[in-house]
Amino acid sequence: MNTHHPRQGSPMPHQLTVAVRACVVLACLSTACLQAAFAASFDCAKAVTQVEKLICSDPELSKLDDRLGADYKKATDLSRQQRGASLGVDPILIQDQVEWLKSRNTCKDAACIKKSYTTRLFGLRGSIEFRERALNPPPPPTPPTPGKSLYVLEKGKGVEVCEAYGKNLNTPKPRLPYVCGRSVHPELGFSKPDWQQRDLTPAHPNLSNYLWERDVNQARYFRKWSEWKATPAQIKEAREYYNHDREQLRLWRAPIFADFDIDNDGKIDHVIFQHPCGGSGGDVYAVLAEDNETIDKAKTERLTPHPPFREMGGYFRPVKKGDYGTAPVFEEFGYRPTEDPITNVHYDFFLFKGRAYIDQWWSRHPDFKGKSDMEAGRLRVFEPSPTGTREICAYRFEYGG
Repeated sequence: MNTHHPRQGSPMPHQLTVAVRACVVLACLSTACLQAAFAASFDCAKAVTQVEKLICSDPELSKLDDRLGADYKKATDLSRQQRGASLGVDPILIQDQVEWLKSRNTCKDAACIKKSYTTRLFGLRGSIEFRERALNPPPPPTPPTPGKSLYVLEKGKGVEVCEAYGKNLNTPKPRLPYVCGRSVHPELGFSKPDWQQRDLTPAHPNLSNYLWERDVNQARYFRKWSEWKATPAQIKEAREYYNHDREQLRLWRAPIFADFDIDNDGKIDHVIFQHPCGGSGGDVYAVLAEDNETIDKAKTERLTPHPPFREMGGYFRPVKKGDYGTAPVFEEFGYRPTEDPITNVHYDFFLFKGRAYIDQWWSRHPDFKGKSDMEAGRLRVFEPSPTGTREICAYRFEYGG
């Protein structure tokens, strides 16, 4: 924030206060009004309200304003890159900023303003992290690039499929772990289900509803994380943001579909696979009923190796400085939203000697306790059956440069 008068003839550094004040008065979200919210802060020489004057007179609040301005600019820049020039910045991100300013401007003292800023910074950091992951996905695993690293079989030694799949993973030796889209080699006896793009429009909301109930950390979708109490109003707001996110994902990369015997009972199943490999989410699946629209919840539950999110330890987990992949703002708060399956678990399927198998890689699992995926993570293989799934193989990734 500029706490000094601008030089004569120099452009005004920030114009947000006047623009947002107009937005609030007119209660508009038109394109022109929203574009005005792109500015980061305001000019103290034009401070009018009590809140603005308090910010300008308090060094700590002034620094928070500077930081929020920088983070908001970064979030909007990333959103513009993510959506493309024709669509511009996500309107929800802009609306959030306008609504936050309205809330901040109701404060009567410095303590209230500080809490407002820290809450907004926490939410912006989540938006930045999400968009950075979308714009900087893991390197595509297919075709694999030869390297010096190696998958080491830890569980399942002597089991034919485990030994064979280990050879498959190391052909050729990988450079980085295969987060998603793990390739198979037919010459080694492996194949993939015949995934296809189909019109799954009716099934998509059913999949989204199922995942919301089972695999989503709802606090991640509430834009004021530090105020999360799981109230009905907060859950409703989080659900609206989740629905928006799911629709964006569907438009970018729709789920795929295959008919195969996923539970090895001799009967064909209909499987829908949300597979945004190279995007910002996890790779999750469900079994459809015969109508190809409704989720067969009982069968999907039996054939999902990971537990529901509600059994994973709560909405938030503690973090400390130096934890792998932890942003500074989370370190300052001392906690962050717990990683959830819909974002951080990556499944894939392969067929070997007439049987189906599910493999799984977690990114930033809460059990990693601040360690990197390569340190703490394991690639696991599960054998499905009509009664559930059984882990039969586990591989440690040894990085060789």
